[in-house]
Amino acid sequence: RSMILLAEQSIQIVRSKGSGCAFAANLENLSRWSPEVADVSALGNRDFTEPGVEYIETVHMPLGPPRKIRIRVRECEVDNHLITEGNLMPILPRMEMYFLDRGEYTEVQWRMFARGRGFLFQRILAPIARATMQKRSRKGLQRLKEILEERNSGP
Repeated sequence: RSMILLAEQSIQIVRSKGSGCAFAANLENLSRWSPEVADVSALGNRDFTEPGVEYIETVHMPLGPPRKIRIRVRECEVDNHLITEGNLMPILPRMEMYFLDRGEYTEVQWRMFARGRGFLFQRILAPIARATMQKRSRKGLQRLKEILEERNSGP
């Protein structure tokens, strides 16, 4: 089934691929680098790389109070990619992160899709979600870069 691309960003991080991927792929770190994500808590004690692991994400919405969203890991290969899907209606978000070894740096490619359907969603809500996610993704990936490069240069 087709999805709507809401935002797409990439950034170059001077850091070894594996360590940056592990930090970014662990959703419990998401609130440290993603704007407007207040908290992410794992449900249960499963490893964050296991498909099916679920989280509750508290996110600030552009309009209205913060919302709690159930996030499920669809795929996670720490040195390669992370794919999650959330239950926030009517958007039904899907986040994809890819970690590409470019020699001197790691390229992080980040995409947010909407799996939502319907005329009203596509014509009214999707453009709002697109503008919001594009702004948040730029800030978020820049913050992720700062965190990972700072950790890389430490003792």
